[in-house]
Amino acid sequence: MLAALGAVIAPLVATSGARLSPAATSNLQCATARSVLDSSDISYLGAIRMPASGVDTQFAYGGISGRTVNGHVRLFLYGNNVGNPSDAVYEIEDPGAGYSTNYTQAPRATLVTAWGDIYHGRRQSWDANGAPIAMQYVYPYSLHWNDSTQLLYWTYYDAYNVTRRPDWALGATSLDNPTTGATTAYGPWRTMARDGDGATYYGAWRCLYLFNNPLDGSMGCGAPLMSGNAGSPWGPDAFGGHPWPTAATPAGFGTPDLNLPNRYLEYYFMGGTTSANYVDRNGVVHGQLRSFRRTSELPVWEDVGPTIGTSLRANPALNGGVGSWSELDVTGGAIWLELTNKHGVIFATTLVGSPIQNPGDCSAAHEWYSNPGLQLNGACNHGCAPPVAITGPVTTASFPALTIYDPDQLISVRNGTTTDYTVDPRSVIDLDQTYQVKTAPSTIVGAAKTIRGFYFDPVRKYLYVVAPQADDSRPGLNEALIHVFAIRD
Repeated sequence: MLAALGAVIAPLVATSGARLSPAATSNLQCATARSVLDSSDISYLGAIRMPASGVDTQFAYGGISGRTVNGHVRLFLYGNNVGNPSDAVYEIEDPGAGYSTNYTQAPRATLVTAWGDIYHGRRQSWDANGAPIAMQYVYPYSLHWNDSTQLLYWTYYDAYNVTRRPDWALGATSLDNPTTGATTAYGPWRTMARDGDGATYYGAWRCLYLFNNPLDGSMGCGAPLMSGNAGSPWGPDAFGGHPWPTAATPAGFGTPDLNLPNRYLEYYFMGGTTSANYVDRNGVVHGQLRSFRRTSELPVWEDVGPTIGTSLRANPALNGGVGSWSELDVTGGAIWLELTNKHGVIFATTLVGSPIQNPGDCSAAHEWYSNPGLQLNGACNHGCAPPVAITGPVTTASFPALTIYDPDQLISVRNGTTTDYTVDPRSVIDLDQTYQVKTAPSTIVGAAKTIRGFYFDPVRKYLYVVAPQADDSRPGLNEALIHVFAIRD
């Protein structure tokens, strides 16, 4: 559905024996003179459509990365999740010009290589005794090409893991022969991260979208909400500090976890009443609001009713105009940019909300738990019908957004001088209202209004993001659409 200054960092030894260089880690000692990127620094150039043939992104879940080869930008993205092979990976080439803000007129990329199945059976996990786990639904999340290791990293998880099972979730592939599509897979690895409450999380629960830390070259990652979402971050999050694993890094059951010692950003679940910090059924915050805070384009408040007991988000009317992250908000990727004059940590997010604030208007963002067999045939308390007939959380409106943080604040969190959940973004840019970008319609479960992943071309300073299943310009298909933004430094 609808469903990122002070102390010197000690050198970190990877399981492969690699170290972060002291010169690199010392870059974290002081704040920079760069200003933080905002909406005035970002302009929309237009879209790129899929190649005319040879690429199947129908039912693809997204994820994008890239590299520059002979001066040309090439982009990696996932293919059809129900295809054969499932989640095949393609490398396509940016046409380089002619982007159109009218997606139906956008130029088509060129297929470079259909790499196909790059996993070679390594998307797997094990129980505590070392027995392989039969994952119910393997869901791909992100891709990240790393020039230093010359590997394409990928993440995956079991969409039905509701017990917070500590699965493996990270692998990598070398792209051996573009003519034949031959590849070699490595991994899987399991990551480990610890939140501000001291709770330890493994694998997908804190490491699904990947990014590179430009200050020290370490691996960074974060995670969206998942099934059994009480253990998930309630907003964008960022951990890092471990070198990118390589072909020599021990993998699989019985090998050391990849410890992510640096916490840059984290938000927390606000449900239940046993915690000192929770939201009651009326949306009143008890204790501190530790989830992501919303102040614009807020969803309409919906009463959860007396049988529920608590809400999962703050009622702005009872919280000084501040709302909060919800179970339908999504983080689809992150990128940390340190340019000559500007910097920022940008998250690809989808947020429940709308500029329409009239509760009587079903074009406003009404969010509720729909049950067609019970109340009002599944409608909300204001009588709005759900966009899809399911039992579960739904919303009538949401929007894709670039959510930008000040890297110096995140470094302050890492150094222990700022509390992780107290950091607010500098900008939340509604891509619908600002640029009218095309994303998947609300009727496409799992892709609606979603943007995923990033690639940044450092030469032209172009930022690429993918909108899964957004392009309906070919009758009967909903293909991936790539949006291109220019960054002003």
